[in-house]
Amino acid sequence: MRKEKIRETDYQQSERPKNRLAQYFDVFRHNFVELLKLSLLQTVFNMPLIATVVSFWILLKNSTDFGSLMMVFIITSAALFVSMVSSFTGLTGVFY
Repeated sequence: MRKEKIRETDYQQSERPKNRLAQYFDVFRHNFVELLKLSLLQTVFNMPLIATVVSFWILLKNSTDFGSLMMVFIITSAALFVSMVSSFTGLTGVFY
C-alpha cells in the first residue's frame, strides 16, 4: 500500500478551482494514474461485449436467408446477456 501524505490544514478558498474546467484539470492532474487504472479496468471487463458486437456485425453481413438471420439474432442476444454481466461487474468495480 502506498502511504499518502495527509494535509495538516484544510484547503484555503484561494486554492480551490474557480470553475468546472479548472476543477476537471485539477482532478486530472492529481489523480491521473487512478483514472488510467479505472479506464483500463473498464476496458478489460468490456472486451466480451466488444467481441460480441464485432462478431454480430460480421455474422449479420454474411447471413443471407431469414433462418440464418434469426439464428444470428438468437446467438447474439444470448452472448450480449453474458457480456452485460461482465460489463456491469466492471462498472461495479470502477464505481467502488
